[in-house]
Amino acid sequence: MPPKFPDVPPGTELFDVRPMLAEGLEPFDAIQGRWNALKPDGWLLLRAPFFPKPLIAHFSVLGVQTLPYDVGPGDVWLLLGPKP
Repeated sequence: MPPKFPDVPPGTELFDVRPMLAEGLEPFDAIQGRWNALKPDGWLLLRAPFFPKPLIAHFSVLGVQTLPYDVGPGDVWLLLGPKP
């Protein structure tokens, strides 16, 4: 369960990419797939072991709000949304 962040909309989908990264897999396609599957106005909350600057840049260029929360060493949450 994510820490209590301000303004996390109800129904936000959670996706923890840490297991994929631990296996040496690149999670970008899986993240993009989850994003594409969201309904309009949907939000995605990602959990990663590092600050995902390239991912933030990617979604920012698309006009998506990106709200990172660095909650401690090896634990970063990124809220993406709303989906247009």
